Amino acid sequence: MRRHARELAAQLPVTLDPMGHVPVDTFLRAEGVPGIFAAGDCARILIDGVRPSVMSCQHGRPMGRYAGNNAVCELFGQDMLPLEIDWYMTIYMTICDFGPWGAVYTEGWDRALVSQGETAKVTKRTINGERIYPPRDATRESLFKAAAPVVQAPPHTNR
Repeated sequence: MRRHARELAAQLPVTLDPMGHVPVDTFLRAEGVPGIFAAGDCARILIDGVRPSVMSCQHGRPMGRYAGNNAVCELFGQDMLPLEIDWYMTIYMTICDFGPWGAVYTEGWDRALVSQGETAKVTKRTINGERIYPPRDATRESLFKAAAPVVQAPPHTNR
C-alpha cells in the first residue's frame, strides 16, 4: 500500500503546522525527534526567516539534497550542512506551462512577470527535463552529483 508523506508525518510526535507539515531546523531535522529528517512537501522551514517553504521543486529539491546529506552525516558522525537560503530560494518563482502557446515565468512572492511564451517554455523544459528528474545514464557518479547538497542557480531565461 502506498503511503503519502503527510500520512507518515502525522505519525511523528511533533506539532504539525496547519497544512500538516513537520517543522524542521536548518539541518532538516524534525524538531524534537532525534534521527528523523524531513524535506519537500511534508516539511516546513522558514525559507527567508519569515515565509515557510512551499510545495514546489524550487524548495523541495534542495531540501531533499540537504536532508539526505545530513542524515548520512549524522549516521557517520560527520558535520551536517545547514540549508542556507540564497536569493533564488527566497524569491519564489513560478512557471506555468500553457501547451502550444508557451509558458509564463514569474518571480517573487508578488509573482512579477519575468518572461512568457516560448522563452518561458524553454526555461520550463530545462526545469522539467534536466533538473527535476534523475540523470538519464543512472551511473553512480551522476546520481551522487545530482544529490549533492547544493542550491542551484535559477535556470536562465530571457527577460
